[in-house]
Amino acid sequence: MIKNNNSKVTSKLAKRSFNANKTRNIFALLAIVLTTILFTSVFTIGASIIDSTQAATMRMVGSKAHGGFKYLTKEETDKLKQHPLIKEWGTTIIITDLENKELRSRPVEIRYVDENWAKWGFCMPTTGKIPEKENEIATATWVLDMLNVPHKVGEKVTLEYSIMDEKYTKSFVLSGFWEGDKEVAVAEMALVSMDFVDKYLKDIDLVESKDYGKYTGLRDLVVMFDNVKDTKNNLAQIVEDTGIDFSEERYAVNWAYLATYEVDLSNVIPFVIIALLIMCSGYLLIYNIFYISVVRDTKYYGLLKTIGTTKKQLKGIIRRQALMLSLIGIPIGLFSGYFIGSYLVPMVMSTSNIKQDTTISISPIIFIGSAFFSLITVYLSSSKPGKIASKVSPIEAVRYTGIEIKNKRGVKKSKSGAKLHKMAFSNIFRNKKKAFILLASLSLSVILFSFITNLLGSFNIDLYLQDRIRGDIVIADYSYFGKGSYTGADTVDEKMYNELKSIEGVERIDRIYCKFANDMIDARKLDVMKKASINEKSVEDNMKNIDKVSVKLYGLDTGCMDMYNKNTTIRGEFDLQKFLTGNYVLISQSYGCDYYDVGDKITLNLENGEEKTFEVMALVKVVYTFDVGWYYPTEYRAYIPSSVFTSFVEKPEIMTAQIFIDKEKASYIENSIKEIKKTNGNLEYRSKEDFIKEYENFTTTFSIIGYSLSAVIFIIGLMNFINTMLTSIITRKQEFAMLEGVGMTRGQLLKMLTFEGVYYALITIAIVLTLGIIIISFGINSLSSSIAFFQYSFNIMPIALSGLVIMISACLIPRLCYNSISRYSIIERLRESE
Repeated sequence: MIKNNNSKVTSKLAKRSFNANKTRNIFALLAIVLTTILFTSVFTIGASIIDSTQAATMRMVGSKAHGGFKYLTKEETDKLKQHPLIKEWGTTIIITDLENKELRSRPVEIRYVDENWAKWGFCMPTTGKIPEKENEIATATWVLDMLNVPHKVGEKVTLEYSIMDEKYTKSFVLSGFWEGDKEVAVAEMALVSMDFVDKYLKDIDLVESKDYGKYTGLRDLVVMFDNVKDTKNNLAQIVEDTGIDFSEERYAVNWAYLATYEVDLSNVIPFVIIALLIMCSGYLLIYNIFYISVVRDTKYYGLLKTIGTTKKQLKGIIRRQALMLSLIGIPIGLFSGYFIGSYLVPMVMSTSNIKQDTTISISPIIFIGSAFFSLITVYLSSSKPGKIASKVSPIEAVRYTGIEIKNKRGVKKSKSGAKLHKMAFSNIFRNKKKAFILLASLSLSVILFSFITNLLGSFNIDLYLQDRIRGDIVIADYSYFGKGSYTGADTVDEKMYNELKSIEGVERIDRIYCKFANDMIDARKLDVMKKASINEKSVEDNMKNIDKVSVKLYGLDTGCMDMYNKNTTIRGEFDLQKFLTGNYVLISQSYGCDYYDVGDKITLNLENGEEKTFEVMALVKVVYTFDVGWYYPTEYRAYIPSSVFTSFVEKPEIMTAQIFIDKEKASYIENSIKEIKKTNGNLEYRSKEDFIKEYENFTTTFSIIGYSLSAVIFIIGLMNFINTMLTSIITRKQEFAMLEGVGMTRGQLLKMLTFEGVYYALITIAIVLTLGIIIISFGINSLSSSIAFFQYSFNIMPIALSGLVIMISACLIPRLCYNSISRYSIIERLRESE
């Protein structure tokens, strides 16, 4: 058999078929564009979140380097630097922390750094230079602001610090500065010169420094390798080759790069689900478009087979047409999707804890990945219709009319005659596959729209505010707001409390005190810890040298106590009068460490030796307004009245002051608070309106993203419906001509077609009201556990509105489609060959 190369003929046939199917091309092109837009926008958002998170993590860690080694001597540092795996390195010498009272709330470390460390560690001066002389200093602008030093090279900077317990107060000259990250970095840097190190650290005993945990004079080394993916193995190899005795905590991979090769499935799964959802929606539409096109052109493909076209060539014709559409649609979708994604990224990041400028990713993976998944979707969507076209029998194709008769006798019996609604119901299931795809596409779009709407409707602003503010204004150390983890560095003292209370219009102030206390460990507590831990041996080893359990002790003013009710009480019953006697305590236990039950006695110990015994009144949930925001797995929280707290604790610290005000005097009160706050620059205040705006920003962002996604998928479903109805009517025009020829009126035909559309709508609504509600409820309940201000309540309105839109479309689209063929006479339609 001689093999013919008919690729040119196949290509020509594909082009001619492509040009002849203008309506199909429009729908298919729109489908490809929409699918690519969805992929690209999701990939852009995902990649930008990764890049922004990585950048923020680098800032937090304090370095861009791949990894590093800690607490080294000069000899160890020099030995490590010579290893061939290390391509670049940077070093720093640890000196001490600043002790200026203005900087109590934020650690600022005095260090010597080389150029690479400064460059990678976000402390390279943008104005001026790294210190070179013994009396020069360089630091961040926010540190200068706290010290009231102008941003000007040559300014005098007075710093207080201790080196191995010897205190110093020294005047430096500012050699340079940079924009710091007060909200992100764990610690800021104050850079000194090597001359400073030589003068003040020359007699330091490094062994003693390390044993005391000060690490003054020791060095850190950060390194860069050829490939970040090999960092973990490279670090281990270097340790082995150099023979330096390292404990695991002294060398590590930069956290920011862990996501590069250690994927957290909990972060990946949502994007996988979204990608599959997009593929499914795009597949349903594109497949249906090509499937209907193939069915409509059955005679055409049959005739091609009669003249010798092979199955492979027929498949090629379909795929070439799909490729031609992809070459147009995918670039449009990539450009549009990236623009939309870039617009949405800042909105998404505004709801996160990342406190720096958002990074819009320009990774090629966004475009390569989006184009790849779009092509896969188009390929899969066109493959099945291609197979159908290749299996067309030439003889059956010539006789094909677009009607599938399953009844062997070709006659359907009826006792009541031909009813229009019955004919319509039979028509939609003549091609079960087409009906299934259309119903799946419509149902999916309505389910997603309803899911997003119900999710948004379940956000509860009262629960949101409850976890953030009690009164109308809250004032506390800035760390209470910035990181969500109160450090206790600066507090509202009693003098400030009295000043705030004396402001005209302040109705009441509820104080929440905080102190770290201890509870003695015993065999029972140790047993509880073991049972709560995955690794019992690890717990037992860690507990050998520990004789206490940490306790976060809180003192609450009487106004705070209305929070403890049936919703916040796990076990026991809150009795205000008994609680105010000072003999009782409320406790909150987490992570399975249930040390106590109602009625048990607790003896709490303070650092100064004070101790007091309480009886457990109730086990309660955490009210985050009364919380420092960080927690150890083995500790618990304890709550007592503020009057008892202040008599028990030697130096009581007010964590937050919740201020209730006369709303009409809000402006005056806020200005007064600003004046009082000037005495302590580390204190901040927020109003209830600030938190309401924060809530609205979050829900607005979520709404835009959620509704955009569901709207596109709903449009895809609606396009599928329109395309199905349109092609169904065009394909059946001879059938309609025959029906009109035997007496059916135009009005009856339109009524039958309307019934078909209405049946599609009703079946879609039925699917959503049964299977859809189960999916929606399961999905929302799965998410609700991770959202504290979430209170699920099902809303039927999204389904009702979607059903109404589909119903209206079902009534209008058949009429519009039928008008496109009814302008021809019955004779012309009967004579027309498919």
